[in-house]
Amino acid sequence: MKSSPHRPSIELLFKRGLGSAEIARRLQISSSTVRILRRHFAGGPFILQQDWAPSHGSRSTLAVLEAHFPGFLDKNLWPASSPDLNPMDFSVWGMLEGKIAGKVFATVDDLKAALEVAWASIDDGYLRRTVNSLEPDFLGVNIVIEGSDVKFTGLIVKLLFELKNNYFGWYDSMSSLDDGKPEDLIKLKSTFDRNNSNPAKPIEWFRSMDVDVTVRVCNIRAEMLIYSPAIEPLFDPEKVPVVFIEEVAVEVKKTKTQALIQVGVSPACAYLDKSASGTDPGCITLSGFQFRGHAMYSAKEVAWNMGLVEYGWIMEILVGDIAGTLDFPSHALVLHQILETLLLFILSPDDATKVPDRMQFCQHGQLTKACSVAGKKKNEPLAACRTEEAMKYRQIRISVDSVDLTFAEEKTILKTT
Repeated sequence: MKSSPHRPSIELLFKRGLGSAEIARRLQISSSTVRILRRHFAGGPFILQQDWAPSHGSRSTLAVLEAHFPGFLDKNLWPASSPDLNPMDFSVWGMLEGKIAGKVFATVDDLKAALEVAWASIDDGYLRRTVNSLEPDFLGVNIVIEGSDVKFTGLIVKLLFELKNNYFGWYDSMSSLDDGKPEDLIKLKSTFDRNNSNPAKPIEWFRSMDVDVTVRVCNIRAEMLIYSPAIEPLFDPEKVPVVFIEEVAVEVKKTKTQALIQVGVSPACAYLDKSASGTDPGCITLSGFQFRGHAMYSAKEVAWNMGLVEYGWIMEILVGDIAGTLDFPSHALVLHQILETLLLFILSPDDATKVPDRMQFCQHGQLTKACSVAGKKKNEPLAACRTEEAMKYRQIRISVDSVDLTFAEEKTILKTT
């Protein structure tokens, strides 16, 4: 098998003139088979899967397995004729057989040579497709929160925007809860080790994981925080608008090809206290709100230790019917302050994540200032390679069903639709 930066070469083992039980009995801990396995899994745990052919279930074979492979899948856990879990069984052996099928070999050595040629022809593209054909691991989280009081600012909205990048992006990391050794977060950096600090990772480490996270917050009372001048302690503080929402649902689904983020808000009502004596309080209603985000990933021409490249991010914001009655100009100014504060916190560069230079990776998974791929293609300028974020395609679509607001002054009413 062709060697790759992320895994060691795996060797074919040939034994002649012996039955399966005798071969298994002669395989000792110091033999090439066990040594290759231990190097392949880089000292990590692994489980041997038996296919339970008659010779593989003999007493002598089982004695060797119990001595050298504790915890192997026996007949009780993995009966004969069960589906294959290992890519070697359900894919690689069939591929090798297909490459030599229909050919006539004069000697066993000719057959062995043909198998070794077929084995050496296996490349990373085939292995990636084989691993991706496995049913991915799955992580599901479902959270329901009842009765919530919220101080609402644009930072909350910004966190929702950054949810995908913070937890499913470049710098998320996975670690074992059973491993008490401290990890170097700078070396981990992400689920896929982009700085290639551990080149001996086996392909089993690259099995994909689907994530499905749902968070529902019910019966929400949110205070819309706004800027206001300082007041004397003897005076009552200025009252902020209060929004009542029946439910907010956030759903994130991520696979090896895409990530879907959806935020849904049920009908909401905002109450604004009266601005002065003789005026009425204000009220704004919203029939519904939806935010949909779609991130698209690609593994084409991407190194295994890099994993995926996000090449597209599409957003859609759907606002339902907006209606209400407000006092002018006080409620109009409060509404302006709310929108201004939201946009300030959402778009402000002061809260943007600053990535250190040592973690500025380009679209090829290398440091932007030291990329070995940039400028090598025809008519490609010699310059620092651009990051994945800079190359990403973005699109946003915003729609509002209707707006029906009434602004009332002492002797004037202004209605906008």
